[in-house]
Amino acid sequence: MLVGDTADDMATHIRRVLDSPELAIRLGRSAARFASAYDWSAVGSALCAVYGGEGRGEDWNHRFATQAPVDAHLPSTRAVSKPRTMLLLINEGCNLRCAFCDLWQNFKNMDVPGRLLPLLDEAVSIGTKTLVITGGEPFIHPDLFDAVAAAKARGLAVNITTNGTLVDKRWDELVASGVDSLSFSIDGMGASHDALRGQKGAFKRTTSALNRIRHEAPHISTSVYFVVTNKNVGELSSVYDLARSYGANFDFWPVNDAEDLYLRTPEDLAIWRSAVEHIGAQEPEVAERAAYYEAALG
Repeated sequence: MLVGDTADDMATHIRRVLDSPELAIRLGRSAARFASAYDWSAVGSALCAVYGGEGRGEDWNHRFATQAPVDAHLPSTRAVSKPRTMLLLINEGCNLRCAFCDLWQNFKNMDVPGRLLPLLDEAVSIGTKTLVITGGEPFIHPDLFDAVAAAKARGLAVNITTNGTLVDKRWDELVASGVDSLSFSIDGMGASHDALRGQKGAFKRTTSALNRIRHEAPHISTSVYFVVTNKNVGELSSVYDLARSYGANFDFWPVNDAEDLYLRTPEDLAIWRSAVEHIGAQEPEVAERAAYYEAALG
């Protein structure tokens, strides 16, 4: 265990772990052993035993600590998968009304000079290389491109995650900003996307922005992120094919925290597995993560 009593101590320890794959593995195994010892199944069994009259008044920690750890899933080696990344929620508020998100309910913008710039300095000091700006919808923040300029001046690569509907309105700022990449949210073809995003015409504006970047600003790389629900799972493969036709990368995952949209029926699960297979046939990284996509169904 590494203990840091201050923010600086914590940052120092985090950097130490990131710089040492061997230390990360050791700490990961220790964390897995601790977590498995106090897993709900272990605690629940102990509680039932106590109610049954066993071990009342006893300190049960020694029993938990001597249980066999479950850490076989941990890798034996660790490689850095991507540069150190800071995920920044620059605002709350959005021009869309997505069925699986509540960040549109309040409008609040981060103060760039007073709040964001010190955060960027701290991020750089611990070795951060990439800034991902998200929201809300970042394009409604009036100082979005001041934030991009500040990040670029500090040597950071910058990605903006967006619904894509406001790209045309701020096109000149975007192209001049030096932003490295944009991640677009597309959750179905046409009507399905518009229904989930709560605005008619949203799909057309988003795909138009993707097409414009491809032809007029190819120096900005693009990706598409798809939130899979029981309303759009049948279009997962089609949106993947669409994204690749625009030269965009693609990522996807089942919806969280919206139980009415979960994949539950045998039909939806079969479509999900078929789409994962379709995408995996063209994307080796997706094929390698097949087990994770299957586990996501739980």
